[in-house]
This record gives sequence, structure tokens and C-alpha cells, in this order.
Amino acid sequence: MTATYDGIIIGAGPAGSSAAILLARAGWSVALLEAKAFPRRKVCGECIAASNLPLLEVLGVGAEIRRRAGPELRRVALWRGGERISAPLPAHTDRHPWGYALGRESLDALLLARARSSGAGRRAHPTERRTCSLSRPTSSTPGSRRGFWPYWLSPAAMAAWS
Repeated sequence: MTATYDGIIIGAGPAGSSAAILLARAGWSVALLEAKAFPRRKVCGECIAASNLPLLEVLGVGAEIRRRAGPELRRVALWRGGERISAPLPAHTDRHPWGYALGRESLDALLLARARSSGAGRRAHPTERRTCSLSRPTSSTPGSRRGFWPYWLSPAAMAAWS
């Protein structure tokens, strides 16, 4: 199987899905590749900073994030054993003063759904490898134990995983 796209994005987390949304809206044909199953929990993925809310609105998920999120994040605290230090967070802007708590699996699902509705195609294979050659044309070749080797071609690729 060979498929050709204007852009290939490897990693469908927040960075990859966001890039796919913007490229698809700009008229690119986009393949969004992800090796892991969604939804997924991720420690340290619970905070949506107020400074990110304008971008999330541009991406079309801001209102839904506010609807699903917990209370506004107005304080920060650190615990060590029985000790605790707490301080107020500064307001960011008048329009978006506070961030929100939202599980990473919810953020991933919202952005991936928006990427799909914007026209990005998500492609996954259970044994996809996170590899990509940046030669022209760019290719990504995930393999499988059964000998199935899909092949994607694109003049542009983005590695969007951590």
C-alpha cells in the first residue's frame, strides 16, 4: 500500500493533532500517524495553562475544554512529606485569566477529533515504528509481523512525539 500526502505528522498527541488541524485547514492533505492507542492517561498532562487557551480556541476546542474541565487554576502548591507551600497564580489576561485542569486523555480526544473533522487522516498500525526519513520525498515505513508494509510519501514530515 502506498499513499501520498502533502504532509505527514508522526505523533497524534497535542502537538501533532494541532499541526494536523492547521495544515488541513490550509488545504494540505495530511496523514497523522500514531503508534499508541487512544485515549491514554499521561501523568503531568492535567494542566491547561491560561496562555494556551487562545491557541485552543483557534483550533476550535476552547469552549469544549472549558465545558469539560475542572475549576479554574488559581493557586499552585508543592508538597513534600507533611510540608506544603502554596501561592496564588498570577492572572494571565483579562480574557483568559486562569488555566484549567483537564485529563490528558480528554485533551488528546478533543484535538484528534478536531483534526479528523478538519480533514486530517489518522493512520495507525499496531506495530508502527516512530521512524521517518527526511529525504525528498519523505517516507515513513511501519512494518508488521505479517509482512504488511504500508508506505507513505510526502514532501514534508513532522516528528511530534516526546
